Amino acid sequence: MPKIKKRGMKRTFSDADFEARVTEFVKRAKENPDWAEDLMLKLGEKFRKRSELPKTDPNYINPVSLKNYFVPIQKLLEMNRVTISWKRIRCTLPEPDNQDDTREYTYSEIQKMLHHSKLIDRVLILLAASSGIRAGAFSIKWKHLVPIYLYNENYLWEDQDVTESVEYDGRIVAAMIRIYANSNSEYVAFVTPECWNTIESYKRLWIQETNKEPKPDDPFFKKSG
Repeated sequence: MPKIKKRGMKRTFSDADFEARVTEFVKRAKENPDWAEDLMLKLGEKFRKRSELPKTDPNYINPVSLKNYFVPIQKLLEMNRVTISWKRIRCTLPEPDNQDDTREYTYSEIQKMLHHSKLIDRVLILLAASSGIRAGAFSIKWKHLVPIYLYNENYLWEDQDVTESVEYDGRIVAAMIRIYANSNSEYVAFVTPECWNTIESYKRLWIQETNKEPKPDDPFFKKSG
């Protein structure tokens, strides 16, 4: 059984209030759809301003990806029969730059790259494809990557929750990565089990080459030489 959470222990990721916040959001949206629509409009405006930042700014968002931020929220509200004007909301978003040829890779293209890549390149490809991480955010440490276990119908990832029983009997369903950790721009993204398995292979190679386990504060990508 997972250990009982210790009182006063600071949790690494924002998780405890997530379900409660979602429930509260849906309840209020049902009671006042205009409030929910106004909230989405304000969110769209904030995203629009971030899309106008220099591309080197950590807060920059590519206009091409903006609509993806609203997809899960729209699905959540529609499944709970909350109707708002998504067409109006999307009109607040900037038009994608037609000269920006940055599209996502297809599944077959990713598989082809993986087939012809070395281990470290596969880690890079799967990290980028899973999390959407930008080129300037790859300066991560080992402690910034955490596996998520499904155990007895619960998702567990905190040190105090992931016991030997969880590691042995649980199933890794994803992993979290802290991007721009310890900065004002920090956020959490997710990677696939396939990506995590590749990271585990990379860790074994790291140990083989250095004769030691990587420490939490070690750079994830080992310098050559």
